Amino acid sequence: MLQDAAQMLYKQPKQSHKIVEHIIENSENNVEIIKAQLIAARSFYVQGEYNNAVEIALEAKNLAESTNDFEMQLEINSFGIYILNLLNLDLAAAKYHEFTEAISSSFEPYANHPYLLAGTALLEASAFNEQEDFVKTLVSLEKAHTDLKKTNPEISKSLHIPEETEKALIRKLDQFENSTHFTKQEMSLASLASQFDTNTKYLSEIINTHKDKNFNSYINELRISYIIDKLKSNHTYLQYKISYLTEESGFSSHSSFATVFKSVTGISPTVFIDLLKTKNKSKVVESVYEHTE
Repeated sequence: MLQDAAQMLYKQPKQSHKIVEHIIENSENNVEIIKAQLIAARSFYVQGEYNNAVEIALEAKNLAESTNDFEMQLEINSFGIYILNLLNLDLAAAKYHEFTEAISSSFEPYANHPYLLAGTALLEASAFNEQEDFVKTLVSLEKAHTDLKKTNPEISKSLHIPEETEKALIRKLDQFENSTHFTKQEMSLASLASQFDTNTKYLSEIINTHKDKNFNSYINELRISYIIDKLKSNHTYLQYKISYLTEESGFSSHSSFATVFKSVTGISPTVFIDLLKTKNKSKVVESVYEHTE
C-alpha cells in the first residue's frame, strides 16, 4: 500500500493521503507508520497545505527518533529543512539542519543527500540576504533549486495514450504556455481538459510525464514565471502592491501567491522585488559612470 501511495503522490495527492492515513491508523509497525507520515507530509506539500505538512513531518520526526533508523531520521529532517524555510521559519530550519548534519556525519552514504545540500544552500541564501549580498543570495538559491530537482521521484507512466493524442496534447500545452489563459482564477484541470477536447486523466498524465509535475504545480509555476517576467521586463511592475501582482497572476489570495512564489524562487515576492530594484540601480550607476569617462 505504501508503494501505491508513493506512486500516486504527485498525480493524485488526496488519494495518496487517504491510503497513508489508513496505514497510520491501523499499522502496528513504527517504520511503516513513519514512512506513511512522510508521504502524508509530502501530499500536504503537493496540495499547498504547508502548515499541515510541517505538523505531520514533526510527528514522523518524533517517532523516528524513538528508533535507531538513522536513514529515516535523515530523510525526515532533510524534508523539514525545506518546508520550514518555505514558511520563513529560518531558526527552526537551521535547527533541523544541525540534526541532519549530525546524522549524515555518522552515516557516510548520505553526507551528500540532495535535501541536505539544498537545505544548506537555502540557509546560506538567507544569511547572504541578511547581509545584503544579493549576488551570493541568488547563487545559493540557484544551487538549492538544482539540488531540490534531484529529490523528485520518477513517476511511471500508467495510462496508454494514443501517440497522436499525446502529440496533440503536448502541442496544445505549448500553445497554452505561450498565452495568458493560465492567469484566469477559474482555471482547473477539468476546464483545461474541456478546452483541449480531451479527458482529465489523459491531460493529467501528459502533464505529469512531460512537465514532471502535477496540474496545480504546473499552473502555479506558469503564473509565477509570468509575473517574474513582468517584473523583469516592465519596471512599472516593481512599484505595484503585492495584492495587484496576486490578482494579475491569477492567484486567489495574497498568502497563496507569496507561498508559491517562495516555493518556486526560494525567496518572498518582496525580497525578489528588492533584489531587482537593487540590480536596476546598479545598472543605472554603471551607465552614468561610463558616460562620465
